[in-house]
Amino acid sequence: MNKKLWRYCLGSLTLIFGLTVYVVGAAAPLATETATRTLTRTPTPSALSTSGIGTPTATRTPTRLPASTQALGTPTATLTPSLTPKPSATPGPSPTPTPLLLAQTGTPLPAKLAPISPANSVQVSSLALWQVKDVTDLAWAPDGVTLAVAGYDSIGLFDLRSRQLVRTLYPKPGVLSIAFSPAGNWLVAGSRLGNEKTGMTGFIQIWSGPYWRPLGPYLVDRRGVSDLAFLPDGSRLAVAYPSLEILQEGTVEFIDPTTWRDVRTFNTGTALKIAFSPNGNFLATVPDRYATYIWGMKDKKLLFRLRTSFIGAVSSLAFSPDNKLLATGNYDGTINLWSLDKGNLLTSMKAGAVVGSLAFSPDGSLLASGDVYGDNAIRLWDMKSYQLLQTLEGHDHGVDNLTFSPDGQVLASASFDGVVRLWGVRP
Repeated sequence: MNKKLWRYCLGSLTLIFGLTVYVVGAAAPLATETATRTLTRTPTPSALSTSGIGTPTATRTPTRLPASTQALGTPTATLTPSLTPKPSATPGPSPTPTPLLLAQTGTPLPAKLAPISPANSVQVSSLALWQVKDVTDLAWAPDGVTLAVAGYDSIGLFDLRSRQLVRTLYPKPGVLSIAFSPAGNWLVAGSRLGNEKTGMTGFIQIWSGPYWRPLGPYLVDRRGVSDLAFLPDGSRLAVAYPSLEILQEGTVEFIDPTTWRDVRTFNTGTALKIAFSPNGNFLATVPDRYATYIWGMKDKKLLFRLRTSFIGAVSSLAFSPDNKLLATGNYDGTINLWSLDKGNLLTSMKAGAVVGSLAFSPDGSLLASGDVYGDNAIRLWDMKSYQLLQTLEGHDHGVDNLTFSPDGQVLASASFDGVVRLWGVRP
């Protein structure tokens, strides 16, 4: 009986031992699989950055895992190809193209360029750039080769073809306006010093061409000079003397350039700006910026009084070459075209900024306007359709002076900061 019990207990122990071995053997792969997953798991970039761990060093390559284990691993970058970034849009040409210099500084310009016209206005670009101290006025010599650039206390004479400064004149300070005589034998400058409170002094200074010898300050007046211009036939020089205190005291004096004596006084009242029509029949004056007066030169009478609004104060004016129109530039960004036949407003064009300067091309097909307190651009307008043809960029400050060369091949512009540019059609 005892032997049977001993055998029974021994068999039970054997069975228990076998089951234990079996269970341990079956559980071992699960433990290995779990350990392997832990070793092969790669931290995500966010986990690395959060824990402050730097770039991981090379890790031993683990033993090959079962298929189920590999499927749980982090996929490599090659499994999901990155999207190829779309190229950024290349900006197209600007509606107002950046002007390009035609040639390097000092390189002479061609002897002849195409006159600027509506047909080739899109080809107009910058031909030259000069930097001076300041600019108060521009004037072309009748030969179309010399451009005079007036500053507060100097006048530079630039040669168009070489694009070089060839001479500097030194007038008395306060230069506001300059003009060449139609024959090209005189250059005249008008200056103003002082103010309404302390008193003003005006000077007329003269240089004789072609070597531009100074004749000295010829006329001195207690009123400062506001503007001056030669009659188209060269027989008279008109000088405007404003009187800001008493409007009736403002006059336009006419001087005979053969004797340099006053021969006539025109009681126009204050005249801040003056301009003659090409045929010499009309004189335009701006008394207080809120009107423009048209005078008949034959009968010396006021023909038209062109009114404007408070926000549309007149800032510039120009006669058309055919003597039919007067263009006025205004503070409200409009360009008004007035009939010289009836004195009525024909049309208006929107420049979008204060119109600081105006100039007709010699054939009258184009009107150029210069913006101030806006985008500082020059706009070319078609005088048949009154549509904007071209916008010229390049000035960083307001364009307050514009003038076409006598042959219409070059447009000169100047801005507040002393930058002078020449514009023309690229050959």
